[in-house]
Amino acid sequence: MVGAKLTVRKDGQTTVSEGGLGVGAIEQTEDGSPRFVFTFDKTALPQNPDSVSFSVEGIEALNAEERKLIVDTDTKKVLQAPEKGITAAVNSATSGTKQLQIGYPVDAEQFFGSDPSSMLFLDTTFTDAVGAEYPLTYPSDGSLFGEVLPTSKSALASFVFVDRNYAQPLTFTILAYPKETLEYREIRLK
Repeated sequence: MVGAKLTVRKDGQTTVSEGGLGVGAIEQTEDGSPRFVFTFDKTALPQNPDSVSFSVEGIEALNAEERKLIVDTDTKKVLQAPEKGITAAVNSATSGTKQLQIGYPVDAEQFFGSDPSSMLFLDTTFTDAVGAEYPLTYPSDGSLFGEVLPTSKSALASFVFVDRNYAQPLTFTILAYPKETLEYREIRLK
C-alpha cells in the first residue's frame, strides 16, 4: 500500500496516523492464503472514537504477467520482467549452490521517504522450461538485499538455488516489487 493512513475523529478533533516502514506486514492464514496486517502505532489514537477511516494513496501491484520474472541463468539474460532495467547475475555460492542476484531500478528519494517502497521478493519456488518445480531460498548470511544509498538508482536482491543443469529459461514468481499505481481510496470503518 502507498500512503496508508488511519484517520480517527473524536469530539471534533481529528488524529491521523500515517503509514510508513513497518506499518504493513504479510502473514499466512491457517488455510495458507496471505493476509495483509496493518499496525498504526506511531501516533496515539483516541479511545472510543466517533469515526475511523482507512485510506491509501495507491498500491504497489503487478498484473499476472508482470509477476513472472523469466531468466536464462546460463546466459544471465533477463527474458521477461515487469519493467526495463532489470538485470541478473549468477555466481557460485556455498557447497553446490548458486546465488542469483537480481538488479532492479529504485527511486532512492521514495525509498528513504516516510513511506518507503517495497523491495523485490520472489516466491520460494521456481520452475524450469519443462515445468519442473525447484526450491529457491535466501542467502544464509542475511545478504538478501544490497545496500541502497540516497543516490542509488538500483538495488540488488539475492536468492540461492541448487547448482544443477536446469532446462532454461527459469521462471520466478514476484511476490513484492516497487511498482506503484496511484489512485486514492478511503474506507470508513466506523
